[in-house]
Amino acid sequence: MKAKAFAEYLIVTVAGMLFFWPPIWRAAWSTDYFRSDFPLHALFAEHMQALGTITVPHFLYEGSAILLRSVFGGSITAAGAWIAVFAAGATVTVLYAWLRKDFGIAPSALCAFACALLAPLSLFTPHHLYFGYIGLTTYFNPTTILLKPLAFAHLACVITLLTSDRHRRSLAVALFLLTVLTGIAKPHYLMCLLPGLAGYCAIRWNEIRKKMGVVLCSIVLPAAILLAWQFAFVFIWGSSDYARSAFLFAPFAGMREHSLHLAPKLLASIALPAAILWYHRRTVLHRAELLLPLLLAIVGLLYSYLLVEAGERGGSMNFIRAGEISLFLLTVFAAVYHIRYLHTRYLDARRPAERKWKFSWGQWAIAMLFLLSLVSGALLYAAEWSQPGRLL
Repeated sequence: MKAKAFAEYLIVTVAGMLFFWPPIWRAAWSTDYFRSDFPLHALFAEHMQALGTITVPHFLYEGSAILLRSVFGGSITAAGAWIAVFAAGATVTVLYAWLRKDFGIAPSALCAFACALLAPLSLFTPHHLYFGYIGLTTYFNPTTILLKPLAFAHLACVITLLTSDRHRRSLAVALFLLTVLTGIAKPHYLMCLLPGLAGYCAIRWNEIRKKMGVVLCSIVLPAAILLAWQFAFVFIWGSSDYARSAFLFAPFAGMREHSLHLAPKLLASIALPAAILWYHRRTVLHRAELLLPLLLAIVGLLYSYLLVEAGERGGSMNFIRAGEISLFLLTVFAAVYHIRYLHTRYLDARRPAERKWKFSWGQWAIAMLFLLSLVSGALLYAAEWSQPGRLL
């Protein structure tokens, strides 16, 4: 049985790698530093290997590329491209694993690929698919691609811990390891998680107070220590590759640097999860898979719209990555929750006579928004494959 399950997940991972290989591979071999972040991170990795020290605060991608090249040879660029492609396949796999608990192989795989492809409703601006929106899917930033499967797996484990009557020691260990890995992949998820988790604990204190020991030891303390070190690295020490920076409270300045019409683009970014949350508004406060991602997304959007970096990296838009990863998590967890709701209500009805689809404006609206988000994701996929970075 274990061998069969391993083969199943391996097939999904390989299929995900093959599916997302074209746009990521094109971006990985780009030499345009404005339209792709791959060449910059390849340069960081070269410097880290040459100097024998850490030169960036989130070094998992660079360290993995160095290790892969040391084992198999080739260039840092090729090693980094394969890591990003594998991470994209792993994103599909963790989504599949979350769905597989309730659905069969084909429905789980179909939904996992669809969720991994979702994008803001950008199909109405076909020549401008990224800037100004809160991107759910990114093909040109390798550290964001690497963060997504780790962040989803981590948040799924956190939700499992918060909602289960018992917790196994293996779950606590997995949470600790994933906390460290997500932090060194990119700090933006943990930057959203700590305040979001604090809000969740305040709202649901009576239910989770007995689990606070595990929460503190496996999540809060390692995340706080790692973020404190990264804060000092970025804003106090600096390095040869990461000049010392500062951050400013400058509402909308970072988003306006590359795009106008921010209000409609924000609405286009949050339309799908907002519609799902409104439809399930009576249960949001009682469902960890809705409430916790919602709190993370609120924190991430505040980072994105209110803070900017100053100095040499003033145009890097780094704080926007917090909004991207947190909104991706909210969108996917909300979509999966709604799919499970429909499945339980209609398809799992005890009597065959009850297995009917009842017309609902809310459900049709959510279905239409999901379809539009999927079409927008397909457009972004095609654009990044055919002319990478040109339609950002």
